Amino acid sequence: MSKSKSKSKNRCGPCVVRENPGYRAICACGLSAYMPYCDGTHLGTGIEPLMVLVSEAKEVTWCGCGESEKFPLCDATACANPE
Repeated sequence: MSKSKSKSKNRCGPCVVRENPGYRAICACGLSAYMPYCDGTHLGTGIEPLMVLVSEAKEVTWCGCGESEKFPLCDATACANPE
C-alpha cells in the first residue's frame, strides 16, 4: 500500500484548519472532493490515505498541492515556485 502523494485537479493551495486532537485521514491520491481529507475516492488506486495523529488542538497548515517535502504539512515550496 503506497503512501505516495500525487498531483490532481482536486489539489489546491495550503489548507489552514483549526484541528482538535485525534486522527485525520489525509488524502494522498489527490482525488478527494474534501481536500485535505480523504473521502474514499482512492479505492482501487493502490494509494492509501496518510493517517496523522493531531496530539493537541492547534492550527495546522496541510499541504494541498502534494508537492511539500514535509507532506502532509505545507512547506510552501510549490506556492513559492508555481509552474
